[in-house]
Amino acid sequence: MKIVRWVANISQNFLKTRSQEELAFRKMTGVSNGRHTGLSSRVQPTITELTKQREVIKVSSVGEKSFSVVSYNILADCHMEPEWYQYTPDDSRTAQQRHSKLMGELDVLNGDIVCLQEVGEEYQPFLTSEMADRGYKVEYFRKTMGTREGSATFFKRDEFEFFDVQKLTFNEMLEEALEAENIDVSAAASCARDHIFLIVQLKHLKSGKVLTIGNIHTIWDNFSQLDVTTLQVALALAKLVRFAEDSTYIMAGDFNSRQNMAPYYLLLNGTLSESHKKELAAVATMKHDNKSLFELLENCYQHSSEDLSSSYLSLKGTEPDLTNYDDYDGQHPADWCLDYIWYTSNTLEANCVLDTIGTPSSRIPNEVFPSDHLSLKTTFSFNR
Repeated sequence: MKIVRWVANISQNFLKTRSQEELAFRKMTGVSNGRHTGLSSRVQPTITELTKQREVIKVSSVGEKSFSVVSYNILADCHMEPEWYQYTPDDSRTAQQRHSKLMGELDVLNGDIVCLQEVGEEYQPFLTSEMADRGYKVEYFRKTMGTREGSATFFKRDEFEFFDVQKLTFNEMLEEALEAENIDVSAAASCARDHIFLIVQLKHLKSGKVLTIGNIHTIWDNFSQLDVTTLQVALALAKLVRFAEDSTYIMAGDFNSRQNMAPYYLLLNGTLSESHKKELAAVATMKHDNKSLFELLENCYQHSSEDLSSSYLSLKGTEPDLTNYDDYDGQHPADWCLDYIWYTSNTLEANCVLDTIGTPSSRIPNEVFPSDHLSLKTTFSFNR
């Protein structure tokens, strides 16, 4: 992978004549008691500059009827606990503080559709107003059970016509799945989660084609509930396929799954390996009648979308090296890929992807990066 490098052009004379005031400022804005108290002392590129330098990996030409999709977990304030992200400077801890950096990055990305996760309830109206000034409409869906963030799908009003929306909670999908297997739905109470799935259906004005977008953020919990995460992915995909009437759809978001894990394997292959089945049965986040969640709903852990493809895997031959680079509590350093853009390859062609920048110089969010995740972007065109 090509990693963007930026070198400050500072002359030796300037270094020798640097003022005592500047030296004092640089010392002041360093690290105090393990926590950043201000801006970094190093001259660094902006997120706008870094985004402009990201490599476009292109396999086919982008035409007049092409459109782009951005996916980005932007880190909600409700997850910025006072004792968490100790490396993040004080002036970069809230969504409002990081807003200018986020908008600078989104302006460069210039996605026709922008799927955001972890959009804070209080921040959402302000972000929506800013995006409206840039020509976007939005559908927003807040998580359940009191969690004060959710998912937002923005789309350019001069590129798309809004058709329909479906807002689904994991708890509703779980109860429906249990009922279909003639299992007492009260069993779902022990597996209740706040996660949601946002589906938006649009008409692409230049092509006249209908496109359905699923925006997902799955359960993480340090990968300790992969039976729940995998089920969430499977149930959401089934809803997306049904809503799209087996036609053209895209599923983008933070899947909280590495490529060797069951949720990703299921999406890629349509079923689970025997080792994954044993793993999910053993996790047993929930049990009912002495059966694990996986054993109760094993029929749900599959899909029949044979043309479902990952855009980065299709064009690069591999997923990004990483899309998450944090260590929020000082005990869970993350340097893995969790975010993906999946699409129906029979009806859509992935023209190009915007490569990520590699590994940031320090854990994020920081004075440069506005989130603990990295953004993804894919440009598509319709096959037919």
